[in-house]
Amino acid sequence: MHVSSNELVRSADRLESVLLAVLSLMGLLGVLVALTMGSDAYARNKVVVENQPPRHAVIAKVVGTPKQDNDTSFVVWSERDGRQITAAVGRERQDRVGGTRKIWLAPDGEVVDRPATTADAMLHAFATGGRAVIVTALGWWLLTWLVRAITDRYRAQRWEAEWCRFDIDSHH
Repeated sequence: MHVSSNELVRSADRLESVLLAVLSLMGLLGVLVALTMGSDAYARNKVVVENQPPRHAVIAKVVGTPKQDNDTSFVVWSERDGRQITAAVGRERQDRVGGTRKIWLAPDGEVVDRPATTADAMLHAFATGGRAVIVTALGWWLLTWLVRAITDRYRAQRWEAEWCRFDIDSHH
């Protein structure tokens, strides 16, 4: 059976259409996966927020800032009974000797990280879902570009062959 080049071009167009439709469905599925990932990240972080140990904030005076290759500042604060407590804490950009900053203490007086909030959980969820959407969109764009580039090249070759077949006299 003889297949004309027009039928081959049409089959390439059909294949391209099918592949692009599949890629689009995969892109939509990727967006659903991204939403699920964001939702799961929120749920995990919300559990952390609800179950974190109690802590309270105090305003401490910065009495020492880090030297080279050290990211520890020294702070001092007064306890309710008047005792002065000094501790090494993670350095923050705005730390200056004589300045103040808020630090968080566990019930036993140990310096701890600031408490996680619902806003932190939401931000983490948006970041997780957003990254997944970006990866999905870039993957969809790259694969769509690849499919189109391959099928466009194939069509161009077929058209060139057709023109050469019909335009015999101009090549002598």
